[in-house]
Amino acid sequence: PTGTPQNNSTVVSPQPGGGVPNAGAPAPDDQPIIGDVQAAEGREITEVRIVGNRVIPSETLLTQVRTQRASAFSSRQVDLDRGRISQLGFFNSVQAQVSPDVNDPQKVVVTYIVVENRVITSFSFIGNTVVKSEDLQKALVSQSGTVLNRQTVASDVTAIQKLYTDKNFAVLVKNASQEDNGILAFTLLEAKLTQIKLSGLTKTDPKLARKLITTPLNEPFDASKLRRDLSRLMDTNFFEDATFKIDDDPDVEGGVIATFLLKEKRTGQFGVGLGFDSRSKISGFVSIGETNFRGSGSRIAASVEAGSRRNYELSYGNPFVGKRNGSYDISLYSRTIYRLPRVFQTGTTPINNSFEERRQGGRVSFVKPLDNERTRNFIFGYRNERARLRQLDSDGNEIPVTGPFADFTKPGTVSAPSFGFLRDARDSRLDPTRGGRELVSIEQGLKALGGSSNFTKLDIDLRHYFPLSKPKSATELPKIVLAGRVVLGRALNQLPAFEQYFIGGPDTVRGYQTDQQYGDNQFYGNLELRYRFNRQIQGVLFSDAGSAFGGRLTNNSGADVLYGVGVGVRLQTPIGPVRLDYGFGRNGGQTHFAIGPTF
Repeated sequence: PTGTPQNNSTVVSPQPGGGVPNAGAPAPDDQPIIGDVQAAEGREITEVRIVGNRVIPSETLLTQVRTQRASAFSSRQVDLDRGRISQLGFFNSVQAQVSPDVNDPQKVVVTYIVVENRVITSFSFIGNTVVKSEDLQKALVSQSGTVLNRQTVASDVTAIQKLYTDKNFAVLVKNASQEDNGILAFTLLEAKLTQIKLSGLTKTDPKLARKLITTPLNEPFDASKLRRDLSRLMDTNFFEDATFKIDDDPDVEGGVIATFLLKEKRTGQFGVGLGFDSRSKISGFVSIGETNFRGSGSRIAASVEAGSRRNYELSYGNPFVGKRNGSYDISLYSRTIYRLPRVFQTGTTPINNSFEERRQGGRVSFVKPLDNERTRNFIFGYRNERARLRQLDSDGNEIPVTGPFADFTKPGTVSAPSFGFLRDARDSRLDPTRGGRELVSIEQGLKALGGSSNFTKLDIDLRHYFPLSKPKSATELPKIVLAGRVVLGRALNQLPAFEQYFIGGPDTVRGYQTDQQYGDNQFYGNLELRYRFNRQIQGVLFSDAGSAFGGRLTNNSGADVLYGVGVGVRLQTPIGPVRLDYGFGRNGGQTHFAIGPTF
């Protein structure tokens, strides 16, 4: 529809859906053709004229007209021409007139009478709160100083909606109208989130799930906030899959309802097994765990190993403490960690000897969020352990270590509080695709608290993630991600052998044996290019570099740097991410298998 010149404004897109209906079509109230059409039908046309245009050239309009001089008058063709002129979008109204030729009354003259839209003097936006007016104006196709074009205004509406979508918002362009002073005004209705619903919860307490959803109600709809909520839900590892859908709220104009569609996974684990070690001795283990105990989100686990190895571990944790979801973890354990023979090997050490590290004790850790988004956190921990390293022969008997390696097997007790600050602005803890994570911590071993020695360890862990592709929808993840990490560690005094830094293996520098280097200081960096085939499988190209050095017990006094490159695959399984990497170091290739993300 079109207005008339007498109105205070020209309505360009009055429909509630925000589109521009039949832009530029002739007004239905206009008389289609002025004059005695019946008498003129079939008579010869002596002239075709355009009148009323001030800015748009007549030549431009005549290109749309099929009615030609010397042809027979056809009211149907004239009406089609009138519609084509209107479709150009520049006119408030288009009429046609047929009249006798003053020089030859048996012939006729066809005149198209147009009323141009006003020249656009400026733009105004009504109802926008989350997108600035200057940003909206930059997105428009229409320009100040030009005649308003209805087709272009239709493109303006699309551009406004796209700009909102690109900024993770949603909008309805209710109306576009031009005032007498030439101002083109857009009336916007920004979508508002009025309800959040949960679907699919059978075990998890809905109150727990809602603690992770921080998107406020009755504020402008923001898809990025809902995606962060979705990431927090997935980071719990309670769900096999999670997404959300958006529906209109029938009770609120411009209101939308977000529904989280959650598919819970099995969070309980039980395992039992038997094994033989290299000395043909039998060992057996039993483990049980639950990461969503009775739907409360608490973690509880117990494991026992008996036979040639005697290990146990008990742990409990609650990651949903207080309004900001602080957390604490407590564990008691007796663990055996196998070290490679070459760590302690001398020229007289038989090649079939093995070495193991034994740790018995417990630890506790607390995380206190400093904001509601848990991006800034204060960390406190304490551990008390009895540790020792020992060398075993092929029958499992302990062999004393003498000479320069004797200090490696000295037992000791570690009593060490630790403090740290963690900034975590990643979009996901389990599978990050953007953002960063920075951790700075200090651990202080103290004789005053029962430890065997005083030592200080300073550690920095920096990670960042860059999406290199754009997801197709709000709930999809980028296919290509560049991930980088830098880790620095330094001891301010001599460390016990069992507290040194170790470099080499699947978690530090790939392409080398585990614990290739050790010392009182470390640095290493990792760069990964990750390609996501689907939610379960990723391919990886990686490059690593690092070194452990310094201290009286190091095997790398010259700070020799290890370099490695390689390829890998990541599989999402019920027990967590599984990694398989093949790295190339200076001495050839190494295959690495591990459970859990690299970083």
